[in-house]
Amino acid sequence: MKSNTIFVSLLLLLSLTIYPQDFQITIDAEKDAFYNTLTGPNNGWIWIPPEAFNNNGPQPVADWDLSANWYSAWDPTYLYVYIEVNDDIVSQDQGTNYWANDCFDAKVDPDFNAAASNEVFCFAMTVMDSADVDPSLYGGIGNIVETVGGGWVQNGDSTAIKSVTKDDYARKVKATEDGYVLECRLKWEWIVTGTKGPIVPDVGLDIGFAVSISDNDLTAGREKSIQWGAQLLDAVWSNCTYMGHIELLADHKINYVPESLRDPTIVNPNPDMYIPSGVGVSDETAVVKNFALSQNYPNPFNPATQIKYSIPQSGYITLKVFNLLGQEVTTLFEGFQQMGNYTATFDGSGLASGVYLYRLTAENPESGLPAGKAGSEQVFTDIKKTMLIK
Repeated sequence: MKSNTIFVSLLLLLSLTIYPQDFQITIDAEKDAFYNTLTGPNNGWIWIPPEAFNNNGPQPVADWDLSANWYSAWDPTYLYVYIEVNDDIVSQDQGTNYWANDCFDAKVDPDFNAAASNEVFCFAMTVMDSADVDPSLYGGIGNIVETVGGGWVQNGDSTAIKSVTKDDYARKVKATEDGYVLECRLKWEWIVTGTKGPIVPDVGLDIGFAVSISDNDLTAGREKSIQWGAQLLDAVWSNCTYMGHIELLADHKINYVPESLRDPTIVNPNPDMYIPSGVGVSDETAVVKNFALSQNYPNPFNPATQIKYSIPQSGYITLKVFNLLGQEVTTLFEGFQQMGNYTATFDGSGLASGVYLYRLTAENPESGLPAGKAGSEQVFTDIKKTMLIK
């Protein structure tokens, strides 16, 4: 009797050890506990920064203008997506096409071995939903709605997949001014094109994939986009070759690889920019490809504003502010800096209202010598305007 009790106890302990807590995702625009277990692109979490912009428009000014954290998971029935978008102006009804509004737009190649590379399955979700938007605005919006118009978009067609319901999507415009949250789940059996699919998910399966985030700041159309993929081009909507790919992993996780499955020569040159801050790299040490001086924010400002800049190699850096007469007002930074992304604060408390200029200069990155010293050389300079209004 005693031995039976011990045996049963051991079985119970073993079951607790072998079987983890049940996987559960609730589609409610709230971050599920599972997503907090993700650590980076190698298991389902990608950071899409302003630097990952494509040819739909200029680079976003900074993180607050457009950037996103993309989380994902899978099970035998669904692909799950939860996305937090930083966007200073959230636009819900600026145009008749879903991609002309604030939205995410994901492209899928169900079978990279198939010959037709121009057949792409697309699923998209805007910040609109039937809870807070006039139904007359549904037309052409690639959202997941139960009425006519909208729905999952397939092959560029805005016809809804009728089995999608409100249980499959949720969105939230944050009470803060950070932006918005979108969450959805997509049945694998829906991912079909004319000659490819459906997808039968399994551990180790590779699938062509790309993600775009569009930005519309209350204008007549899309202004700019950021993207994850092997090549950052809008043409990914009709050409699978530009996609990266995802690999389905055990424990409901997903590996994001920004390399084309169709053409091994197409590889994103800066994959580290998709690593979230604090995961493998930090804000200050993240890979920086080019010198950059961003437009300050806020602008106009009173009394202070922030200026972000990037330097791809160590050197002697000066960041100064001038009035329109060319007179120096203040020095925000002067000295040697390592490569990285930086933020300086310009406080205009003691200055008069008006237009000011700020200038970033990089000198001789090899020696770190300041201007005027023997061997120094100016390698970069840029000037931008800002306005102080009191």
